Amino acid sequence: LDRPLPDRDLSSSLDRPLRIIIAGGGLGGLAAASTLVRAGYDVHVFEQARRYKPFGGPIQIQSNALWALREISPVLYSAVAEAGVLTGDRLSGIKDGRRYEEGWLVKFDAATPARRCGLPLTLGTNCRPFSRG
Repeated sequence: LDRPLPDRDLSSSLDRPLRIIIAGGGLGGLAAASTLVRAGYDVHVFEQARRYKPFGGPIQIQSNALWALREISPVLYSAVAEAGVLTGDRLSGIKDGRRYEEGWLVKFDAATPARRCGLPLTLGTNCRPFSRG
């Protein structure tokens, strides 16, 4: 641009809430959209995928993300917790059977710090949509 853009009124009014556009319909985008809609904003989520299809791998939601989800929407957190499989109560890490006899490249304990901070334990779930009932 060879000159600055003109000033625009970006404030909202009682009859016209601020419009917010979110790029991406993943976990972060949908959590942000849920929070903003509940706060009264006009939210539009844009996702590049034309339709839902599982990619074959599980989704793992870490303790801090579960805590944030529970704070944002207890109902959504309950649905995720019900569909999920608790994985944060066991040894976590990265397996690489070609490098080490026992198969672990890196091991770590995710449960102890989560419990110490009062966070929910990590969940894993297969990619499948939730139905509203």
